[in-house]
Amino acid sequence: MSISSYFTLNQVLPRLTRSPFIQETTQTSITLSWDGWMDGVDIGDPPLIGYKVYYKEALPDSSQWIRLDRGNALNVSQMIDGLSPDRDYLFGVSAVRDGDGGEGPLNNVTASTSCLAPTGVLSHVTVHQVSSPEQLLITWQSLTADGAIANCRSGFTNTSIYFSSTSDVSSQGSVQFPVDSAGSYYLGSMVPDTQYSVYMTLWNKDSEGPRSQASFGMTSQTQTSVSSSMVPWALFSIILLICAVLVVIVLIFRWKRRKADPQPPEPRANPTTEDQPIYENPTFDGSPPVNAYESLKRLEDNTTDDANINVKKGRKTDPQPPKLRANPTTDEDQPTYENPIFEGKK
Repeated sequence: MSISSYFTLNQVLPRLTRSPFIQETTQTSITLSWDGWMDGVDIGDPPLIGYKVYYKEALPDSSQWIRLDRGNALNVSQMIDGLSPDRDYLFGVSAVRDGDGGEGPLNNVTASTSCLAPTGVLSHVTVHQVSSPEQLLITWQSLTADGAIANCRSGFTNTSIYFSSTSDVSSQGSVQFPVDSAGSYYLGSMVPDTQYSVYMTLWNKDSEGPRSQASFGMTSQTQTSVSSSMVPWALFSIILLICAVLVVIVLIFRWKRRKADPQPPEPRANPTTEDQPIYENPTFDGSPPVNAYESLKRLEDNTTDDANINVKKGRKTDPQPPKLRANPTTDEDQPTYENPIFEGKK
């Protein structure tokens, strides 16, 4: 190999195949890692003597790179600390071979530090009992009036509610939901007739803020036993009401039917003498009233028939029908009727 070709070959700088990736972020630090340069696989010539790491804040004016002093130049990871929270940074890593001018091009990556935890708490956190024995209503004051600070460019993101029974603080539960300006939330799956301790926290995209002051509330009592004893009475009342309505409907229907098509009264099967109209003995002008019983016996010609008629005040009592002949055919067989003569009349 000629000297010129050897010189040209040594001018090939080592180059990393891929950009570094973010291994960990905190509020003030970011940890990078990258794939190491490999002789015969990656671009460039050996010998590799290490890697250089740079960083700068990602600003529109493109500030100058800051190079880190590394204790172990061949290490393929690096933590950069002393950064500001909630800031965007640009990081670069290069491979370096021996000799002056042996540093290869930078491979870059952008990352952001985490936000500080929110400051301030939700105020006026109140626990309300509701009709359901398995629920509690939690209310709080609007975020804008509490003076809480998100300490993050993205603001508040979530709200957490922590709750536990005052008789068993070890069984703590929690729910998390997006920040809601309505200022209320229903907790479910609670134990009836139990007192709970409740507090709340605020979140930004990275951190949780401090706890609010604890508030206490009790779930309502279950109504199962009371309801079961009231069911028979309620059912009885409903049945009684239905029967009353049906009776009223039937009476109204019958009344309307009789009004539209009246029916004559049905005759009695066996009328008695008490049901007969009272016959009053007629009186005539000048004739005295009949106030005494009279007995009349009339014998007809050639017969043994008789008729007894007892009369009191014109009412016939216990009449005896006359015996009839077998074949009355002539007028001679008929009784003779004579007009009665009253006193004072002619």
